[in-house]
Amino acid sequence: MFYDLKTNKVVKFHDKVETLIAYDSESLISILENIEKYTQKGYFIAGFISYEAGCYILPKKVYHKKLKYPLLHFDVFSKIEEEDIEIPDITNGCIYDVSYTENEDEYNEKIANIKSHLKNGDTYQTNYTISMNFSANLKSDELFYALCKEQKSEFAALLQYDDYKILSFSPELFLCKRGNLLTSKPMKGTFGINESDDSILRNEKVISENSIIIDLIRNDMSIIAEKGSVEVENPFEIQNFGTLRQLISTVKCEVRDKSFYDIIRALFPCGSITGAPKIKTMEIIAENESRPREMYCGAIGYIMPNNDFCFNVAIRTIVLKNDKYSMGIGGGILYESCQKDEFNECKLKSQFIRKVNKFDILEEVKIVNSQVQDYELHIENLKYKADYFGFNFIKPILPSLKDCSSGILQIMLSQDGKYSYFIKDYESCVKKVEILDIEKDFSKILGRCSDISGKRSDIFDIIMFNDGGIIANTARGCKVFIKKDDMYFSPICKEKIVTNISSKIIVDNLDARVASMTIDELKSADFVYLLSDIYGFFEVKI
Repeated sequence: MFYDLKTNKVVKFHDKVETLIAYDSESLISILENIEKYTQKGYFIAGFISYEAGCYILPKKVYHKKLKYPLLHFDVFSKIEEEDIEIPDITNGCIYDVSYTENEDEYNEKIANIKSHLKNGDTYQTNYTISMNFSANLKSDELFYALCKEQKSEFAALLQYDDYKILSFSPELFLCKRGNLLTSKPMKGTFGINESDDSILRNEKVISENSIIIDLIRNDMSIIAEKGSVEVENPFEIQNFGTLRQLISTVKCEVRDKSFYDIIRALFPCGSITGAPKIKTMEIIAENESRPREMYCGAIGYIMPNNDFCFNVAIRTIVLKNDKYSMGIGGGILYESCQKDEFNECKLKSQFIRKVNKFDILEEVKIVNSQVQDYELHIENLKYKADYFGFNFIKPILPSLKDCSSGILQIMLSQDGKYSYFIKDYESCVKKVEILDIEKDFSKILGRCSDISGKRSDIFDIIMFNDGGIIANTARGCKVFIKKDDMYFSPICKEKIVTNISSKIIVDNLDARVASMTIDELKSADFVYLLSDIYGFFEVKI
């Protein structure tokens, strides 16, 4: 299915006739050369071309790393329909276990190497990319709909294959052919949503980036265009996409008597995700990037029976395989590029995914004599949770505690890196806890955590369990103990959904056995306790 999320239109394909898949150069070229055999019969074609397909399509072959996915996957259909859609609200989503294929130091090292090529004149601009990996409590279609609200792109797509799923939210048009008119809209230049038009257009680096790619696309188009027909429209147009602003230019030309393969061979992959000159820069990319790009930076789209077609540049594109999501992110590197700014731009481009997390992170700190206790440990813990859920993290500046001699400081971190603070008195009553399923009750857990964070709640904490019925951890980060027949037991916590400071505290007077613990074992215990560095060791009621 292909979506225009600005107009809420969807194109659906039905009645599959055949599947065309290429894993090697011979089958790739054969499929591309024979596309018209299918369109002449009135069939529709939809699917993707991987970035690495360009390594075989270009006049000079470019080395690439071993692939997990096809170079090309097209399905052939006999029917198509276009309809209006209403995107359902998905409010209980959570992404977690967020990681990147490179940390900032590793990224800087690669950029330094690329800059040496820039200095030597091997390349004028290189598009360097890394990957963001994460898990989610949503199925692929649910995550797609949740992200539709955050990234209103014209060229979105949801492709669901047996072994993997592709969720593309690309705002960039690679090629659109309507009759004899061929259009490309290369995108170069990324800014925060609050950046002014004037500030963007005065940014010489970004204008230079965009200009280089305009020239590259014009040059590629001239190979197949009618003489004198290549032209640039609306250069440096600023468009908004939810969490950021992009600089887009339009390049057009007329084509006559050119096959789909003729056009793809001249322009693929899109110059905006390679850099210039294309072939040499792709060699530099292969030298520096640690993994193949595959569908990311390729093209996703469809071909009509009249040989009109529309393909995006597969950026902002997520792949799901084996319950793990990944998305490539990157940007154009010039010699004057600042490594830190470029790394932050990568994070900015992934922000729309992180906005699925519509909750705050809670960290509680004990106050004694107007001083917070174990402050650095708590900040380390808060940063771990922020990284785990993909939140922006800056070390908090604590409020003044001179009027509070003792109590609890609750630090709340929002997804965009902003802090709020609450000060609470100790709770001296016997504390109640609730038991909830991490997966099935996640939205309820988030609601309870919001209650815990300073509003009202008759529930002190939530003991969570996974789909195997195994006790995992508590929402507040406490360590669980049970007492059965005068012996203490504590569960092994394999889930990383929250961490705790309590695990660092040694309980000298308990000889607790550590093992997996089920819900039934928890409920049949004589006593249930929590260990907290704020409240200490105390009994709770379920």
